[in-house]
Amino acid sequence: ATWVKDHADYPIKPGMTVVIGNIKPPNQLKNVLVLKVASAELKRDGSLLIRGERIKSVPKNLI
Repeated sequence: ATWVKDHADYPIKPGMTVVIGNIKPPNQLKNVLVLKVASAELKRDGSLLIRGERIKSVPKNLI
């Protein structure tokens, strides 16, 4: 959490909704994962582990 706070333009915090993936034209959302963040942890290999609840139905106008 400290690394995320210090190195991100927009830190990931519990309670946030995050979009992971690419939105491909014309607005295809099949490659997108939307999560409500429970925790974010930096692993030793430099990767970021985000735990959360998947939001399955998201209106396109919110992304």
